[in-house]
Amino acid sequence: TGANDVTVTGLVGHAVGARLHLEGNYGLGTIGDPDGRFAQHLLTGAVVHQTTSRVQTYIEAAWWSKQERLGGAVGFIDYGVIAALRPRLLIDGGALIGVTAAAPRWGVFSGLSFVLGGRGLHQDLRRGARADRQRPVLSAQQH
Repeated sequence: TGANDVTVTGLVGHAVGARLHLEGNYGLGTIGDPDGRFAQHLLTGAVVHQTTSRVQTYIEAAWWSKQERLGGAVGFIDYGVIAALRPRLLIDGGALIGVTAAAPRWGVFSGLSFVLGGRGLHQDLRRGARADRQRPVLSAQQH
């Protein structure tokens, strides 16, 4: 719509054993559309398994209160793989199944993430892309 969206999202995560990581997000936003602004809530939860030193598999549930002013809640379950191609370069892919009427029935996705940061961050990442040592560096959400 050309209007800015402003969101704040908090992330919590905790290692459960040597290879399992639990995480969740809660977000609150004010979303712009041609008729003004509306509030949006986001809630997610995920289980991440460190399958190998460079590959993670996960399953996640995600829910948005709405993505359009007059729209309904959007919820889905997605599952996928994240692979560390290099210490500062990740690729991911997966599939989703919609669980609300406003969500797509199914879908596939892929992504590419890269890290921008100082020398100390690069040294931390060289130690390995382990779920229990990951920290968000930069996160963006597009509507």
